[in-house]
Amino acid sequence: MNELNLTKERMNSVRNTLIDANSTEYINLLSSAKFHYEGFNDRCKALEQEITQMWLTYYEKGLSAGELNQSIDPPLVVSMFRSLYYGDSFIQSITGNELEIDELKKKYLLLYNSIRL
Repeated sequence: MNELNLTKERMNSVRNTLIDANSTEYINLLSSAKFHYEGFNDRCKALEQEITQMWLTYYEKGLSAGELNQSIDPPLVVSMFRSLYYGDSFIQSITGNELEIDELKKKYLLLYNSIRL
């Protein structure tokens, strides 16, 4: 789960950089960027599409390898994984806690086990 550890490191870096900052200030930063920087929304959407496409590429590899159940809609599964990540990240940022990587890993494995053969 290397990507999850990188995410945890990034969250800690942001928290350490913004000494005494709380989650409200981080959300305000994103809101401000959305308001003040032309094209911010479009770039965020494009980035999310790139990430989703990457997930779909790997999901298709799992299907081709016979590892995953072919009867499940790939975009739906990818969306569930992404929503799980974003939801946990958002809640943890609001409460001022770190992203619980081990807990997220358990949730990912639970979802993964439900889609594999």
